[in-house]
Amino acid sequence: MKVPIQGHPGMVRDTSSGAIINMNSDGALHSANRARLIKDAERLNQVEQDVSEIKMMLKQLIER
Repeated sequence: MKVPIQGHPGMVRDTSSGAIINMNSDGALHSANRARLIKDAERLNQVEQDVSEIKMMLKQLIER
C-alpha cells in the first residue's frame, strides 16, 4: 500500500518496504532526456572518429 507524504506532493511511502517513492513524472522525463543526450553525444563522437579515419585514408591515397 502506498501512503501520501504530507507536505511533499508527488511523494508516497510504500508501507511494505518503508521506501519513499517519487510519483512525479518530471523525474522520469529528466532521466529520459539525460539518457538521450548521452546517446547523442556517443553518436557524435563515433561520427567524428569515422570522419577522422576517412580523412587519414584519403591522405594515404593522395600520397600514393
